[in-house]
Amino acid sequence: MTRGGVRTETVWCNFLPGEQHYHTFAGKDFTDRQRIKRKAERWAKNFEALPAAERQAVMAALLAIDN
Repeated sequence: MTRGGVRTETVWCNFLPGEQHYHTFAGKDFTDRQRIKRKAERWAKNFEALPAAERQAVMAALLAIDN
């Protein structure tokens, strides 16, 4: 409300509401976020343990995924 009357507030976004923007907010609650964090750490450790040629093949396949 202003002196001139009721005003409508508008929110402008440069993204679609509901999209995930930060990996730290993945998951619905603390336990789910903790599960996702542990999974990501485990996958990173396993990826790092691969031979260089396999890492390169996996990375190429991941980058080729069409969103």
